[in-house]
Amino acid sequence: MIAISKHGRPLLPDLRALFSRAIRPAVRPLPPQAPPQADTLVPRDLLLGRMLICLDLTPAMVAQIRPWAGALGGTVLSVATPDQALTAARSGPAILLCHSATGPQDPTLRALRDAVPHVPLICLSGSTDPASFEAPDPTSVDAALRAPLTRTALCLGLQAALANRAFHSH
Repeated sequence: MIAISKHGRPLLPDLRALFSRAIRPAVRPLPPQAPPQADTLVPRDLLLGRMLICLDLTPAMVAQIRPWAGALGGTVLSVATPDQALTAARSGPAILLCHSATGPQDPTLRALRDAVPHVPLICLSGSTDPASFEAPDPTSVDAALRAPLTRTALCLGLQAALANRAFHSH
């Protein structure tokens, strides 16, 4: 190799020395990750200012639902009797989530619908088909969900119940 220099200094860098150094990648922070898909299925303020009234749900079910409803901007009230549910539903914007062993045709659900026809009503039952986000019987319920409940099913059920009640009320 011929070294060309001017005034004792090389004009070209020593390529062997230049390429023998290990090149270290720059450390950059990772970009923020997109939220999981389930978090984008429904608006984050779906329940803002609304109370989710849970009738006949076990304490474990209510404890499971409470953070889900809170993430959507709502509060959860657990009640044991239909009269308590009616009192709470009349106190402000609400959605009724009722556990029923017999499904959407339960006479208690029909009585709740007759008493507060403007309040969205969701039936939670083990005897329901996997889920029905259409109003299976608008005279009784706006959506039917199968127990055990998942977060995604609850979110979609809430959205469907609100839409179905608004549609059937007009």
